[in-house]
Amino acid sequence: MHGDIVRIITPESVAAPSDGMITAFKGLVLCVIIADCAAVLMFDPKNGVVAGLHSGWRGTQMNITQKGIELLKATFKTNPADLLVYISPCASGESYIVRKDVAQHFPRTSRKINDEEYLFDNRAEIQLQLADCGVLKENIEMSAGCTIGGENDYHSYRRDGERSGRMAAFIGMKG
Repeated sequence: MHGDIVRIITPESVAAPSDGMITAFKGLVLCVIIADCAAVLMFDPKNGVVAGLHSGWRGTQMNITQKGIELLKATFKTNPADLLVYISPCASGESYIVRKDVAQHFPRTSRKINDEEYLFDNRAEIQLQLADCGVLKENIEMSAGCTIGGENDYHSYRRDGERSGRMAAFIGMKG
């Protein structure tokens, strides 16, 4: 959806549009569909809860990561310092070209490359947002993979347009 709706998922949940899911039910697997956007996967080992968030530039601008963490805190008493987080391959700061309308939202992680274009590092912005929420740097693992550049190992809507495929990131707990 490219939004910031995060839902709690139970075995009785009915499919509903969202960009984030949280569950404490073992055996439920959360799936985040991505191309250039980042999947942010979180695990709270102390409270036995997982989260999967879809964070493209719009979700990052709306700070879906913070919204997910706030819901984890309110619902499951999660301490952000206990979270283990993985950020998937996504458009990198070396290849993700945006215009000022996007870059203006991310002064910490955008750099101007010419009169009209900027490079935006969504992965770095998400890492900063996680740190702002109290997630420890040593508990954040980030893939170095870039969906746009490199060896074309990943699907990229920016690179391939309508013919691009999608990737899926999964998180769950064993039953």
